[in-house]
Amino acid sequence: MNMSYKTFLIFPLLVLTVSGAFAQIPVKQTVVLKDGSRITGTIISDSSGYFKIRVAKPSNIVLNKNIIASVEKPDKLNFAPPDYDGYNLKFTAGILAGDSEEGNVHSLSIRMSNNYRFRKRFEAGAGTGIEMFKVVLIPAYASFSYYPFRSRVAPYFWFTGGYAFAISEYEPNYNYYGDNSGKTKGGFLFSTGAGMALYSWRGNAVTMGIGYRLQRIKYSQQVIYYWHESSVREIITNFKRFEINFGFIFR
Repeated sequence: MNMSYKTFLIFPLLVLTVSGAFAQIPVKQTVVLKDGSRITGTIISDSSGYFKIRVAKPSNIVLNKNIIASVEKPDKLNFAPPDYDGYNLKFTAGILAGDSEEGNVHSLSIRMSNNYRFRKRFEAGAGTGIEMFKVVLIPAYASFSYYPFRSRVAPYFWFTGGYAFAISEYEPNYNYYGDNSGKTKGGFLFSTGAGMALYSWRGNAVTMGIGYRLQRIKYSQQVIYYWHESSVREIITNFKRFEINFGFIFR
């Protein structure tokens, strides 16, 4: 599967997932009782004889349908206030693009992280995933984010650092005389950037971001020359890439 095919495959999946998430967002409704009283909230359960309504999280009330005169829907979508703090799970998929000796290249990055957001608008977490450079890598990293505003459309800044483990072999563009053999060791990673989180109900969000990525790969190569002498060479390659990512936050 070539990279362009992966790119065109992942974006339709993202669009379908986002569409499904927003299609299920609950709206606030006004329940009119037979005595003229009005209760506005989010209907979270509709059984045969009762409505269960969330009026102020985490407060819920249960109404017998026999005392309800009508249920009025609002003219437009009304998001419930999101929960910002606490644990969340984040999935991201991105494209890493940059120049190399082969010209302009791009590769795929898929990550998952467990995070905890504090009341001071800082978020810390740890994650892993799978990424393709000239080798397939499994990153293990710590992440730190800062959200300057508590809003449904929230900008944020991030920083990640860690180490990526190679699960395939690197093929350097170096040719030596004799029988060459080597081992790919992976290397440290670093990324930083900014993005935007669009929150829906219950603190779930769609995210978009752009940043800069540095990935180091170490390759130890044993070179055996025709005259039976040998040496060990260590090749260090730094991959510098611009990153565009899309993701989801689940609580």
